[in-house]
Formats: sequence, C-alpha cells, structure tokens
Amino acid sequence: MYELKRNIVDPIDQYTTVLFGGSGKATVEAVLSFVIGEGKLLIVSNGAYGERMAEIVEVYGINYKVFSSLPILAGYDFERMHDYLYRYGITIYPGKIGQLSSFRIANIGEIDHQDITYFLEKLKGYLDTIR
Repeated sequence: MYELKRNIVDPIDQYTTVLFGGSGKATVEAVLSFVIGEGKLLIVSNGAYGERMAEIVEVYGINYKVFSSLPILAGYDFERMHDYLYRYGITIYPGKIGQLSSFRIANIGEIDHQDITYFLEKLKGYLDTIR
C-alpha cells in the first residue's frame, strides 16, 4: 500500500489516500458529507446531478444554496459544438452518458488561466454562431 500511496500523492506525509469503492453518487456523498463540515456550499446545477447533490446535503443538514444554470439555448447542438471546438484543439464529452445538455472538457495535465481564457473565447465563438 505504501508504494501505491507514494505514487498517488506527494509529499506522502501531508496527505492520506483513501481508496473508495462505490457508484459516482456514493463518492459524491462521501465527499460532500465529509469535506464541507460546518462550511457553506454553492451547488451550480444544470439538472439531475445538481439536484441529487442538493438532496444529499439536505439529509446531512449542510448549509447550501443552489444556483440553477440557464436553460439550453435555442439552436444548441452538442455535436455541432463538439466539432466547432475540436477545430481549435478542444475536446469535450457529454456530461453524462446519453445526456448532451452538459459537457466535460478533456484534459491531460494542468489547466492555467490562459487555457481557460482560450476555451471561453472559443466557446463564445460557438455561441455567437447560434444566436
């Protein structure tokens, strides 16, 4: 276990690695119930996943607010947006399998301020094409 832990975190004496088995919901519940503690939580929700997070923290009595994202724009098409961004070296995937109303950004390595700015500029470019 020491070798596995050493390969995951560095410096090893400042972190504890916990291997957690379960569904995605089980992992989210474990993190939300443990990490937030007495703090406050803002959930940015775009549908079922955010609603599920709100249900979890409600059960634990965690102080939270939900910000619901804007509805999908008329003319939004995941495949078109994917292809548009891909031309600029940005790869996105559906947020949940079969749900194309949200997306994840594929990334290897660190993301810095310039990367985020570049992505937002290209995303705006796509949005301008559907308005």
